[in-house]
Amino acid sequence: MKTEMKNYLELKIPVQRNAQWYRELCDAMQEERIPVRWQNGFYHITVAFLHNDNHVMELRDAFSQILSGRQAPSITLDKLEAFATQSGKEIVINLAPSHPSDELLALIDAIRTVAISSGSQISKDFFIHITLGRIDAQDATLDEVKDVISAIDFEPFTVSIQETEYRYFRGATINRWTLPSN
Repeated sequence: MKTEMKNYLELKIPVQRNAQWYRELCDAMQEERIPVRWQNGFYHITVAFLHNDNHVMELRDAFSQILSGRQAPSITLDKLEAFATQSGKEIVINLAPSHPSDELLALIDAIRTVAISSGSQISKDFFIHITLGRIDAQDATLDEVKDVISAIDFEPFTVSIQETEYRYFRGATINRWTLPSN
């Protein structure tokens, strides 16, 4: 019997871990004794998470058609926030945009539409966010985490999304694309 390999397409987001707000956030969580498993680089938006690998080569080619010749969209990250996962077992600290650009929304829609139309088993609970860290729900409440976050002096910033990667979950890269910036 064939083992299904989860795979996903991510838009890489250049987040500076040494930014003042990020250091303040890490320090504040430590001061409150809230243990966080911080993302160590590899910041991204998971646009399409696929639960099987039945259509990997078809999707690689379709993603290439979508991404080839496309300009890098920008994203303004203006929300530093937290949410509880659907299982309730974790709290995710993340960055998000209040108003994603039309170019970014069109790109995400095209990728998700082709993934769904391929017949792939795709996660439906998508929303734009970049995970910064995870907390076991037994170690803090969502309200406690939000209180710490609300005290951080966070300044919105805009970045260009130039790197895209299609890869197996915790495994090899299937394909990479670099989008030219304006």
